[in-house]
Amino acid sequence: MDSAWEDHALHEEAGRPRRRCYRITHDGAEQARETPSRAYRSRKRPLPGWAVARPGS
Repeated sequence: MDSAWEDHALHEEAGRPRRRCYRITHDGAEQARETPSRAYRSRKRPLPGWAVARPGS
C-alpha cells in the first residue's frame, strides 16, 4: 500500500484537517484476494482441543 498526504491548499480551502490518501498496490490487491480463502480453509478443521469435553460441563 502506498500513501501520501493531500495537498495543503485542498484542506485549507475546505477548512478541515489534512487527509492521508492510500492506494492499494498490485501486491496488496493480490493479498486481499487471497485472505478470504485462507481464512475459510483454516475454519474447515477445528482447532486442537475444541472437541474435548471440559470437566463439569
